[in-house]
Amino acid sequence: MSSFLKAFTFGKGKHEKLSEEWGESIKEPVNEGLPFHCKYIGSTLVEKSSDDATTADAIKTIVQMAKISGRDAKKVVLTIRPSGISCKDLLNDDEIFDISIYRISYCSADANYPRVVAFIATNLNETHECHAFLTRKDDIAQACALTISQAFAIAFEKYQMAMKEKAKNGNSTSKENESPSSTTTSQSSKSQTIGASTLIDFNTEPEFVI
Repeated sequence: MSSFLKAFTFGKGKHEKLSEEWGESIKEPVNEGLPFHCKYIGSTLVEKSSDDATTADAIKTIVQMAKISGRDAKKVVLTIRPSGISCKDLLNDDEIFDISIYRISYCSADANYPRVVAFIATNLNETHECHAFLTRKDDIAQACALTISQAFAIAFEKYQMAMKEKAKNGNSTSKENESPSSTTTSQSSKSQTIGASTLIDFNTEPEFVI
């Protein structure tokens, strides 16, 4: 949870202005889960969990590795929710990954590859991994990055509300149990971690040309 409480880093770029206009209108669809049809280029381990230069280098590495392999990038459905990001194979619906929002620390629509959106997540073994996806258009990549940012904001709001409700219920319980003749003893409550589980579509799939 401590990593989740750190500020979520949003990659620099021209889409920063769009985030100011994203607002409340996107909250409901994000809560339900917003799917993006794209191609999963691949992933690579990185040293830092949130850094512009690290992500840019990782995307370059992933793209180069994909080109060298000569294989077509897998068509996937990337679904973004406040609980996390899931990725499924478009053809057979097999799950590729389902990452908790608490483990995502950075997202970016890279300026050097405007159709590519990427995010960094912390694996269960505490290594950091950058995942990159190819979209059909620049604005879809930007929308995907903004949706990840919005999902994080919603998750954080829910966390804050849960903590306030927990504190409120704790105060209420202590008042009910308090006796006029008793001596009040203050006990620090243990912090509780919220559990997190692990339509933008287009008809023409992108060719792997960046």
